[in-house]
Amino acid sequence: MISSAPRIPRGFAARGIESKAGLVLLLAGLLALLPAALAETENDSRDALEGLPVQYGLMMDAGSTGSRVHLYRWVWRGSELPDITDDYYLEVKPGLSSYADNPEAAAESIQPLLDFSMKHIPEATRKTTWVKLTATAGLRLLTQEQQDGLLDAVRRRFHASPFEFKDEWVKISEGVDEAVDAWLSANYIMESVVHDDPGSTVGTLDLGGGSMQIACRPTGNSSIPERSEYRVGVAGNNYDMYAISHLSYGLMQARRRIDAIVQGSAAPGAKTVEHPCLLKGTNITFHDGTHDGVQHAIGTSDEAKCLELQDQIFHGCAHTSDKVCSPMHGVPPPDTHGRFLAFSYFYDVLTEFLHTVTPTIRDINEARNRVCSVSGAELHGKHGHTYEVKNPEFLKRACQDISYMYRLLAGYLGFHDDHNRIELVKNVKGKEMSWTLGQTLRMLSPPVADHPLEPPAHHSTSAPPLPHHNTEL
Repeated sequence: MISSAPRIPRGFAARGIESKAGLVLLLAGLLALLPAALAETENDSRDALEGLPVQYGLMMDAGSTGSRVHLYRWVWRGSELPDITDDYYLEVKPGLSSYADNPEAAAESIQPLLDFSMKHIPEATRKTTWVKLTATAGLRLLTQEQQDGLLDAVRRRFHASPFEFKDEWVKISEGVDEAVDAWLSANYIMESVVHDDPGSTVGTLDLGGGSMQIACRPTGNSSIPERSEYRVGVAGNNYDMYAISHLSYGLMQARRRIDAIVQGSAAPGAKTVEHPCLLKGTNITFHDGTHDGVQHAIGTSDEAKCLELQDQIFHGCAHTSDKVCSPMHGVPPPDTHGRFLAFSYFYDVLTEFLHTVTPTIRDINEARNRVCSVSGAELHGKHGHTYEVKNPEFLKRACQDISYMYRLLAGYLGFHDDHNRIELVKNVKGKEMSWTLGQTLRMLSPPVADHPLEPPAHHSTSAPPLPHHNTEL
């Protein structure tokens, strides 16, 4: 028996074909709209609900060990000061200075920072969102030719991005600007930037990889040395402050300088040398580009000798890359009777080995004694799963790093044994402690009717006025 398919009424097949064609067209239209829908960020609807001007800015910190983006979102709520509501953060390693002879690779290394930022900025806002990169100590240590090559490659990358950009927004910072901007950041977050009483403000200690920044408003009748005196304008008032950047006194540079002294102390013809600042049972290889001479350092954890080496770099200029030598002990320190926020490597290192974020100098010295008295294997057993897991050299150098910080805080800055004047911070009220926030504040001005928001070409040292509030960290 042969079966047949049901007869289709005349015209029905044609109508079915038309219906399928219509469906295909409809689907095609929906697919065309899909990229736009997918391009929406979590801030599209949020910004619309604000009903007030909202802006974004990318502030990139090109440090000696890595490049970081702080994508700030702020809302203008009717005052001269923006409400900075968000700080989206991402870091990539290594830093731009690691690409000194390959500028295009340097520019490519920061593309993830641009991509990350675009995920949070509504598409309609990107053309009025500025991007700025400020390089710090790592690039200041390169030759002029290397600096120019790296910065020009970054400028080309930014011009190709969807963001607003001008060539002058990529630059190498003056170290003192880092110090002042970090101070502005801290006191903006703490809502203390406009206090007439210096004792109501906080000082800042920023230990980077290549340099160390100090800024504060002196209390009492203490004077400010001329070389570290800085005047900052805030809310129509001018305040004199202590601000300085010590190039070659960042943690990575301090390590390098100590290593160079140790390497130079080796006996003639020796291939190894004892390193008093490394933990017992650990060793490092010197990467100086040579194939003769001493190549390896063996840790001995000798606290006294390690501090002697620290003294040498504080009082001398050996093994610095500075064009002009400036030993730290040649510059008078500030009055440290106020409260100080310590961040960057201060936070990263010390919080691993202390049980408080408000340590005394005695606490730091006791931690130094504990760490320097154990072997590398013992310290790894206690901290190997929590401390800089991706960078084992930090464990090898834990004694060296804590000794350096102790020498800096107690020996140079003169903090007393039993005073809790230092607070270790990474984030304050959801915002990372960094000079980038202070520099962002200096880029901003309130919106003016019929004029788009635009960062000025020249940045003064003025920060907008801050409403007075009494808050605690």
